[in-house]
Amino acid sequence: MESSSLRNAVHRRQHKERGQLNRRKNLGLLEKHKDYVERARDYNSKKERLKRLGQKAMDKNEDEFYFGMIKSRTEGGVHIASRETSQVLPRDEVALLKTQDSAYIVTQIRAEKKRIEGLVQRIAPMVSDMRSEWLDAREERRKALRIAGLIAAEPRTSKRSTMADTLGLGGRRTVWVDGVEALRAYTPLSSELPLLGSPAAAASSAPKARRVGSIKGQDDEEEEEEEENAAMSDDVASGVESDEASASTASRAAKKADQDARAADRKTFEKHASALLAELQARQVRLKTLESVLSKLSTVRALISTSKNGGTSARKVRAKEANAREAVAAGGVAGKHGLSLATGAEDDNGKSSRSIWRWSKERKR
Repeated sequence: MESSSLRNAVHRRQHKERGQLNRRKNLGLLEKHKDYVERARDYNSKKERLKRLGQKAMDKNEDEFYFGMIKSRTEGGVHIASRETSQVLPRDEVALLKTQDSAYIVTQIRAEKKRIEGLVQRIAPMVSDMRSEWLDAREERRKALRIAGLIAAEPRTSKRSTMADTLGLGGRRTVWVDGVEALRAYTPLSSELPLLGSPAAAASSAPKARRVGSIKGQDDEEEEEEEENAAMSDDVASGVESDEASASTASRAAKKADQDARAADRKTFEKHASALLAELQARQVRLKTLESVLSKLSTVRALISTSKNGGTSARKVRAKEANAREAVAAGGVAGKHGLSLATGAEDDNGKSSRSIWRWSKERKR
């Protein structure tokens, strides 16, 4: 009888599955055994998943609720989860995060703060000469000055103050009266004070106009006599008026030249201030970007160190601090990974003996 080893040593032709016949090529490739195994494995896995989902649906608590049910969304049957990390970062932050160098970012933050301090010192004496219309022409000018602390922030207006402004001078108040007749006879204080330019204000000023008219009638005769006396002195004053007219023309020209010079100085000043404020605003934006990148980089590094060290809970941190204090108190030697605390009791020569750990049954003996 031939042994199996000899039978396997004989070279035999490799078994091959037949391919698709030429007359059946239009039906596609012929399925092989490997294809069947993959298809059956996929079918059985889907069948098991459907079975587990059906069991979960049967065991589900009908009163179960969490906010993810109403906050989540699906697109085409696919659950879409929104996370903070999925937000698109600005290009500046991406470029800085790619460097992965916190020391460089800290250096840049210090340099930007120093430049901003220099700009603030140059802009501070110019704030008093800046016109409010010029500041309101661009929103970033006033915003940059507020961030630098050169102008006060806008006061927050509450709803109560806004309502008081819309109600008028007196605002709302409660008036108590004896009865219905007193309520009908009551006239509020605001109605007794007519608004400026209203018909009531014009009617109230009519008696004063009559009194003023009567006084003017008595003074007409005196004015006629004064006019006769003034006509005699007009001829004398005509020569003086010509000199005054020439002087007034010269003063107007000088005044106009002065105004033009001031306008030119104002234009130069505002152009210089605009350049300084634009640079200040750009550096404030860059400083904010650098600080944001530094915080994100420190967060990522903390997460990486946490995953490597197996977590940094408060209990473990306290334990590490206690071990470090004990090591320093015992005169521990600084090793590769920090202070190493000598364990075990010391012998007569002052050397620490090796600690021997035993099972609980052995310790009871």
